Amino acid sequence: KDNHQQRNAEGLVRRHGAWIYHDMVDPEANVRVVAPHITEIMGDGDMREKAKDALGGGKTLNAAEIIAQGVIHTHL
Repeated sequence: KDNHQQRNAEGLVRRHGAWIYHDMVDPEANVRVVAPHITEIMGDGDMREKAKDALGGGKTLNAAEIIAQGVIHTHL
């Protein structure tokens, strides 16, 4: 359809905070594709640190609050 979930994830992918995999439909095929990368991530502290930083450094982000603050600062 509009593929909005992929578009939402692409920003995180560009910042190294996420990875996109295409569903192979067959669960075993998905495991064959994804498992090596999971193993790589688990063994690479730098990769995990980059992902954490891209996702806000471990802080919980509140998108609604961020947008509201931007509107307030723009209009005041």
